[in-house]
Amino acid sequence: VALAMMSGVIGHINGVAMQIGAIMFAYLLYRNDKFNRKDFIIFTTVYILGALYTKSGSFIVSGGFAIVLLFFYKRKTVKKVLASNFIRFIYPITLVANVIMCFAVADQYFSSVRRCFSVISFGVLPKVFDAMDRLTSSRLLLGGESLHRYGISLFGGNIQYESLNDGFSYFNVDSGMLWLLQGWGLIMTVVVLGLFSFTMKTLQNEKKHHAVIVGFILALWSANEDVLVSI
Repeated sequence: VALAMMSGVIGHINGVAMQIGAIMFAYLLYRNDKFNRKDFIIFTTVYILGALYTKSGSFIVSGGFAIVLLFFYKRKTVKKVLASNFIRFIYPITLVANVIMCFAVADQYFSSVRRCFSVISFGVLPKVFDAMDRLTSSRLLLGGESLHRYGISLFGGNIQYESLNDGFSYFNVDSGMLWLLQGWGLIMTVVVLGLFSFTMKTLQNEKKHHAVIVGFILALWSANEDVLVSI
């Protein structure tokens, strides 16, 4: 991964973080039910080294959450959560939540959405969304900008965000969920998320807890980085 970064194959440090995460989760899936204390130490060590090297916030949060789940997954409460409908439909839930928060933060374009959330939550939710936007380096605001500019179509447009240069100091959309929705279109988004939900249900029924954890973490990570359609 480091060699790929130096050679220019991976152009951004967050790309390195995503590749490290992909290797970690591939190892977890490879070990599956044989995943033991030694594997946990290896997994955690790679995570720490990756976090120190990349300093990627999304990697730190996602990888850290995975470690917590791996440490406690044998407990009844955690197993119950992993077998829940919330986890089964985590991909469409994440997409809808991502889009809603983008709408709410970009109030210069979608002021009615922000007002709605302000009224029903007595002004709390917009402040929470704004805080999340600051923590994610304005990814929600940029997502709202993209939704305003390009909207959502049935068949998508495969917009190359990184090539845009129209006077903005920075404009890029990192969210894999928005890349899927706007780049691939509404029809393919429904198909892909349906397949992900079916896969999560199958993994739950087969009690493949490690795979469910990987699926869950990737869904959350994809709201902040393009791990959904790029890896």
